[in-house]
Amino acid sequence: MRLKLPAGIKCIEYTSPAYFKVQSSGVGTVYAKGENDPYKNIPTTTVTLASASTAGQLAYIAVPAINHSHSAWTYNSGKQYGNLRTGVIVTILNDTSAEATASTGSVIGSDLSSKGGQIGTWDWTGATLLKRPKVSDAITISSSKVGISWSGTIQTAETMETGWAPYNIGAEQPYEIGNYYAYGESQPKSEYSNGTYSLRAGASMSGRPDYLGVKIQSPSPNNYYTIDGGRYDTARVLWGSAWRMPNMCEFRALDLTKGGHNVSVTTISGQKCYVCEGLTLPISGCMDGSTLSHYGDGTTYDWVAWSTTIMQQAASNPGWNMAFAFCPNMQTQSQDYDRREKYCGMPVRAVLASSVFTLANQSY
Repeated sequence: MRLKLPAGIKCIEYTSPAYFKVQSSGVGTVYAKGENDPYKNIPTTTVTLASASTAGQLAYIAVPAINHSHSAWTYNSGKQYGNLRTGVIVTILNDTSAEATASTGSVIGSDLSSKGGQIGTWDWTGATLLKRPKVSDAITISSSKVGISWSGTIQTAETMETGWAPYNIGAEQPYEIGNYYAYGESQPKSEYSNGTYSLRAGASMSGRPDYLGVKIQSPSPNNYYTIDGGRYDTARVLWGSAWRMPNMCEFRALDLTKGGHNVSVTTISGQKCYVCEGLTLPISGCMDGSTLSHYGDGTTYDWVAWSTTIMQQAASNPGWNMAFAFCPNMQTQSQDYDRREKYCGMPVRAVLASSVFTLANQSY
């Protein structure tokens, strides 16, 4: 694959050929790691340039010669299975993954179709790099005994240490909202609807967006999936392998009652924010269509950012394939979650990919 770079690029990260595997013969069964493969195991190849790129400079990377636009849709018992999982995650940065202060990325798929044995070109010369914190800029918040409930199945994070980005993706200050993204997408847009959602199922299944992610829990009657660190993780795509989106338990730790931290609500430069021990989260609302919607009156209880967690209900309820968003209660300085349709637009706050915790009953 040939990349035409903008000026100032020093590092390229991409999912390496080891990410792809063959289930059986035929193009339709060549795809990337499936739903049962943890995203944390995705191999990444890093190319560091000898000097910063000039505008239009070419870089070449090797990717598997398969049909990267393949989508393995099947429909069974009211659910659709399979997803657009053959794309290559490519992130370009102005420095190494730990030191970069600007980056952007994309999942390259259909542009590589029918390019086996050939060179496909991806023109990034007009790309706008997003401001990105260095790894050393992360705000570390430690917690313990943070509980999370999966449809009545309660698990507890015995220990937790999370490195939070100081601002949202697309922002430059902690109190700025930044960009709104539909769940799993990496480009902001003017309208957030099922019709503009790039990850929904085909026209015959409109209204039932694709089931994304790796399964993490299956308590009856619901299943829970995560997009942590994969091609649907907006932070991973745009900021590189050093960052990912936070999961539900990490958001839950930012809570006076659940995480035991000091929290408050304040207004900074006209923007209402939820603050937890130096971490500032602007209250954003949610884009539905071209309208900014709020939970309640938008001042006492409202949305903040997407998490990595998706809930699917029983096969008879395919419409409940929704993602969880962090939704703090600003009157009690506590937090809650609200399920939203994945086509809606919400900000993304990243955490360090190296942030880890152990649940009492499983490693996550």
